[in-house]
Amino acid sequence: MHLTSIRIGALAALLAGAGCFADAHGADSPFLMPEHSSEFAVGAAWVYAEEDEGSAQRSAFLRPHVEARWSNGVFLNGLWLGKELSSVPHLRYGPLLSAGRERTSPNGGSGSLKPLVGAYWEYRVLHNLSLKTFAYRMAGGRGGSLLDLQLASLNGVAAHHLLVLAAGLRLADRRYLQAHFGAAEDASGGVRDAYLRGAWQWELSRKYSATAALEYKRLEGGAAASPWTARRGSLASSVLLVYRY
Repeated sequence: MHLTSIRIGALAALLAGAGCFADAHGADSPFLMPEHSSEFAVGAAWVYAEEDEGSAQRSAFLRPHVEARWSNGVFLNGLWLGKELSSVPHLRYGPLLSAGRERTSPNGGSGSLKPLVGAYWEYRVLHNLSLKTFAYRMAGGRGGSLLDLQLASLNGVAAHHLLVLAAGLRLADRRYLQAHFGAAEDASGGVRDAYLRGAWQWELSRKYSATAALEYKRLEGGAAASPWTARRGSLASSVLLVYRY
């Protein structure tokens, strides 16, 4: 995912834990919230990740984190604004909106800001096992489309402790590979990368929580063959502290 920078993309993926914007708060459906109610959260994250997709350079940085949701289904998670349309707990889906830039050079150069239009879908197969899909397309330019397919397991390991394990594939079309990896004009779309993710969340109190996340991914296909790719495999980590009110 390449938003205003790879750092934002890495942060969004890591802090989601299970990797789904629909479940950003790990709570029940917003339609079970009291009418006209809302929930908010602010926090900060320390992230250590590659500086750009396929880069051999890594860096650490701090990033603010914001979450919000309303009883009408609207929610905000970082830079993504969405709306949950399902009213049943085992199925979640809805539209997403954000903004991003095309990558213009292997050293992290980027073009003008453009809207990202997407959607998410989640089906809870078992009480602790879910199938999740997240997709978006950049409007205008060569932005292209990205599709994230994931199987995630959420497990309570002790009182106030949650362990999330996930595995998935990200698929990209030809325009995406050209815009973000400098792929050739005759490049074909397909699997962009495969990843494994783990996250551990500790509810410190009713208002505070801490989450540590780790993700390993390996670029495939046109992304791996890109002249901009110096390293196919990468490991990213984060620690997030959140205050809810």
